[in-house]
Amino acid sequence: EPVGEWKNPDKAEDLLAYMDWSAYQWRYMRRIYQLYSSFLSVELPYIINVNPPLSEPFGIDAWLCRVNPDEWPNIYYGFTNWIGVPSEERSVMERYLIMLKRKRGMNLEENWGLTVPYGDPYQFAVVCFFQTLLAIAGGATGYNIYTGVGTSLWDDNLDKFQKKPYPSNAPISDSGEVTPKAKTASLLNEFFKKYGCEFLETEPDINIGWGLYLPYAYIGVWAISKGGDISNKFSIPKCGVSLNRLQQQLLSSNIDYGIVNLQT
Repeated sequence: EPVGEWKNPDKAEDLLAYMDWSAYQWRYMRRIYQLYSSFLSVELPYIINVNPPLSEPFGIDAWLCRVNPDEWPNIYYGFTNWIGVPSEERSVMERYLIMLKRKRGMNLEENWGLTVPYGDPYQFAVVCFFQTLLAIAGGATGYNIYTGVGTSLWDDNLDKFQKKPYPSNAPISDSGEVTPKAKTASLLNEFFKKYGCEFLETEPDINIGWGLYLPYAYIGVWAISKGGDISNKFSIPKCGVSLNRLQQQLLSSNIDYGIVNLQT
């Protein structure tokens, strides 16, 4: 039977049940992906679209327990954001970068127009432009401008909750107006049309790496979620918290880094 709460174990062997349940999170996701892909007999790549970690202290560890692309064969890593504005909030920037650096993949939904509920700054091209380049710098292999064109041509039979137009500040409005934001997006696309292959063929110049050992996250997520990191007899590793502290130090010095899975 799965464990339900952290009971501050006295013996190291009592941690195994917690570790097993944490590891089950990514194994369960792998089973779902394999099951879903088995329903479609096509020779197209299967791409996942993951969200960044939560903002709670245990958020990074919980995310690492669930998202393990190194153990998902034939599944291509992709991601989205929707956690806030990286240029406005430090925590958003940090969690976004950890998602990017976990594995190179496609930026499947870059916000270029939704201000509600994601933040008024998304009405400005510079914010969307910065966030797209941030993902590329973090290792993204491509980007999708979400959404490039606005629409208001639907009725309540399709959706009666979204406000029109959708999105509120698209590069091309629902009336067909080409906004200044569209010019910025066009220049961005022209740049990567010319140099995109070079970005895909090269690797970042990185001299510092974080050795990711997932069993530390398996344990840490339980203890940290309860506000502590010390058991009765021994210290509990703090994987996510320590990873982010290193990242903060490196970002303050404009130094890039990578995440290396020590188990693979």
